[in-house]
Amino acid sequence: MSQELYGKWYVYRYSLVNPVLKAFETTLEISRQTKLGCLARFELSEWTEPAEIEMIADETGGWYSNEEGSFGFLDFRWTRVELDDENVLMGQVFDKDKPQGFRDFFVAARSRRTKRLPEQAVYEFGGAYYTPFNRSEPMEAWGQQISVHLGETGNLIQIDSITYDIDSIERNHGGLVVAAVLHPQKPDEPEHSLALWILPVAESGDLLATGFYNTHLDVESGSSEPECQGGTGTGGKPK
Repeated sequence: MSQELYGKWYVYRYSLVNPVLKAFETTLEISRQTKLGCLARFELSEWTEPAEIEMIADETGGWYSNEEGSFGFLDFRWTRVELDDENVLMGQVFDKDKPQGFRDFFVAARSRRTKRLPEQAVYEFGGAYYTPFNRSEPMEAWGQQISVHLGETGNLIQIDSITYDIDSIERNHGGLVVAAVLHPQKPDEPEHSLALWILPVAESGDLLATGFYNTHLDVESGSSEPECQGGTGTGGKPK
C-alpha cells in the first residue's frame, strides 16, 4: 500500500440531506496495513465511539470499505487525486441502513482550510473527474478547464466550451455551494444539472471542490428521471 495514505487527513464533508460524518470538519486516520488493505478511523454523527473500518483497494486504484464487521452498514469509499501542490482524497460515505438521504460527499486534505471565500470572484480549476467512486470503471477526466464566475457581470460555470447558468449560491461553512443547469436546446435532449461545493481556502491559497452532476430526461408523465450521477473533484487557485 502507498505510504502516502498513512497518517491524518482533515475531512470536509458536504451532506445532501442528513449527515453521516460527525462534523463539517472532522478527521480521518489511516493506519496499519491489513491483509486486504488498511484501517480507516473516523467519527460518525450518531456514534460516541469512532468507526474503524478495513479499506480494500479495487482494480481502479480506489478504496472501498469491507462489508464485514460491526460497521458493515456503511459504504465508505475514496479515490486519491494528484494535484499540483498536494494530494487529496475525494470520497463519499453512505449509511445503507438509513433512507437514501443519509450520504456525505467529502474531500480530505493534509492541511486545514480556514479562509472564507468571497462571494464575488472568479474561481478557476484545472480539471474535473467523472464517476470517481465507481468500483468497476476507471475514473474519467471530465473537463480540462473550469471557471466559476460570481459577480455583477453574470453568474455562470464554464466547463471547457460549455456554459451552465447558475441557479443559486449559498454560503456553507466558509465555502460556497453553487448550483447550475444546462438547459436542453431541443425537446428530446436531457437537462444537465451541476452542484459544485467550493471548500474554504487553505493557507497556501489552493482551492478544492467536490460536487455532483446529474442528467435528467423528461418522461411521458412530465416528471424528470435522473439518468446518471457522478462526482467532480477539482483543484486550482482563485483568480
